[in-house]
Amino acid sequence: MGLDISLVKIEKKETDEVSWLLVEENPELEEKFSSYKLKRHFECPNESDYEDVYYYTEISYQRKGVVAAFYTTVQNDLCIVEKEEAEKLLPLMELERKEDFKTAFIDKFVTGETVILISW
Repeated sequence: MGLDISLVKIEKKETDEVSWLLVEENPELEEKFSSYKLKRHFECPNESDYEDVYYYTEISYQRKGVVAAFYTTVQNDLCIVEKEEAEKLLPLMELERKEDFKTAFIDKFVTGETVILISW
């Protein structure tokens, strides 16, 4: 698995089969997005369950272009909900990616509507 950085818009409706986050695994979304929670039906062999989820639509995606310090500075499986925190990622981008990251992530980030998801 490699680096994945996504800017996503949290939606008040179901989006698709794969674009959702479990509420219990993303407590940082509670304050700004508690009214966006929806029930999702999960079916496993011999059982069925409903879980609270947040659905989202992807706006921007990046899978490379960070400096080595990114991995020691940024926590894996991070969800950024404030624009000020998102702006702190800019110095961790490779020089040739900074402007693209600013345009695709920072400029499009709207606190209370979007979040940045980071994993590797």
